[in-house]
Amino acid sequence: MKKVLSTLVGTSVLASVGLFSNIQSASAAIVGGAGTCEVGGITAEGVAYKDCGGYYSGNDKPSDALNLLDGGLFGDLGTWSQVATDDDFTASGQSGSWTLNPAYIGGNQFALAIKAGNSYSLYFWDNVGSPVDSGTFNTAGVELVGNPNNPNVPDLSHLTLYVSETTAVPEPLTILGAGAAISFGTAFKRKLGQGKKNDKKA
Repeated sequence: MKKVLSTLVGTSVLASVGLFSNIQSASAAIVGGAGTCEVGGITAEGVAYKDCGGYYSGNDKPSDALNLLDGGLFGDLGTWSQVATDDDFTASGQSGSWTLNPAYIGGNQFALAIKAGNSYSLYFWDNVGSPVDSGTFNTAGVELVGNPNNPNVPDLSHLTLYVSETTAVPEPLTILGAGAAISFGTAFKRKLGQGKKNDKKA
């Protein structure tokens, strides 16, 4: 019995460590990397984006960004949809504030496409409460335009809001850790029950 318990405890610890490592690497993942989408000054309701992807050549609409998001750009979050763009937003220039009217009210997993010049980048949040109706933007995370020897940051073309209401599927290690914990609890309960029976017999 001791061998079984020690094996179960070891499995639980390893699963927990693996799960923690996965969470750390997922939260630190910047798809575009330094010098591309990863720039400051991009917020929603005062909260900085959690992750970004880009830049990508062309236009995010009608389907390019949706294909990336549905394909798991920011994780297995199911099907995405476009809920706001162009006239829904008030914003202009290379950086500044944006407002959304009407406000987005719904799940907290959403992405903002910033389209400027000949490309766009996607910015992801999963930690902002509803409603969402304002924030800040910066077009420095897309491809520079103009003379290659003296390129310029392009002015904003448009913003697009994409949302996913789907709850992420648990990671395999999460399931393994939960299973190991349940097994440990069941084995411990049986051992405790056997101890009580032996005490009664004595």
